[in-house]
Amino acid sequence: MGADDHRLDTFELNFHKVADITASHFTRPEPRNRALQYVRALADPEVRKTANGIANSLGEKRADGLQRMLSSAAWDADAVRDALQAHLLGGSAGNVRVFGAAEYNFIKKGASSVGVGPQYSRRTGRLENCQTGLFVVQTGNGADLIADRELYLPEFWLKDKLKCCRTKIPHTVRYRSKEESIMAMMRRIKQIRWYCDDWFVCTEPLDGKQLATSLEHDEIPYVLQQPNCLQQLRMAGVSMDLLTRPSWTQWVEKGAVHSQWLRIRIPDSEVRPMRRWLLVERVLPRRSDKLRTYRCFGPEHTDLETLVAVALNGGSAARTLAAACESVGLDAYEVRQWPSWYRHITLAMLAHFCLNSAPATAQPAKPA
Repeated sequence: MGADDHRLDTFELNFHKVADITASHFTRPEPRNRALQYVRALADPEVRKTANGIANSLGEKRADGLQRMLSSAAWDADAVRDALQAHLLGGSAGNVRVFGAAEYNFIKKGASSVGVGPQYSRRTGRLENCQTGLFVVQTGNGADLIADRELYLPEFWLKDKLKCCRTKIPHTVRYRSKEESIMAMMRRIKQIRWYCDDWFVCTEPLDGKQLATSLEHDEIPYVLQQPNCLQQLRMAGVSMDLLTRPSWTQWVEKGAVHSQWLRIRIPDSEVRPMRRWLLVERVLPRRSDKLRTYRCFGPEHTDLETLVAVALNGGSAARTLAAACESVGLDAYEVRQWPSWYRHITLAMLAHFCLNSAPATAQPAKPA
């Protein structure tokens, strides 16, 4: 069997799983069938990822049926997400799972689509007219899969009641910071199934203090990259002489030393089985501006190897989202309303699951 045949068989098996686990969340067969057609089309590399492109692939001249499924048909995108999460987070303990948070900026024209406005885009490094989606990606168990999603609504958007009404934002929606949205997703994940070996990682430039406080309150182990490395070290009371001592652990990737790491215990007045550390990375070749720091929180027995492995997973979420845009059209949508955005993103998550949930054989690098 060739690689393409194996990939096709894997997709079909996962597609049937998706059809089974989501069946009860559609009240009528017509929107369910439309949604499954949409998922299959999003995963098809030959199909143009637009409403008209997908409709044409189904032999339809107009996209009315698909647009109705995305906008007004009776089905619950959050319930479908929950069903996917329950399946995704299933299995048994024993494998380390890392949940990484990342934002993705969807560049848009005009200002009428939900959440669109002038916002800083990490993709381009400048202010753009865009939407900002927040995502949690699970790595481990052989695949990187999108586990949850939220649309970030800037405060200026929620103050415009007419726009909120036109885009069908529920009256119960209130402003949430990016950190609060990420915590809402992590709490959903923890409620479904959480194991003692699970970790959270984030390398985005967010309010690390607010996020760390919330994660510690929920006893979720984390590794958070911090800005201003030297300032973080001084705040932790670390002597700069420590950075020159031969106490660094080398990290080997593909037979070559990639980086060096140092773990420093942060004193904690609370008596609990969880501890805080400051993790310092020195990227090679050695340069003073290549120091990175990470705030860490986890079980007392956590070793340096685990913290480094989690920290190195920090970029996986952003890479997974970029790949999902290419493979399943995560960003290729033509919707303007709040329900339609969540429906498209949720169905793209299903398509991404169908394509990527096969076990992988790659092994993580080990410290020397």
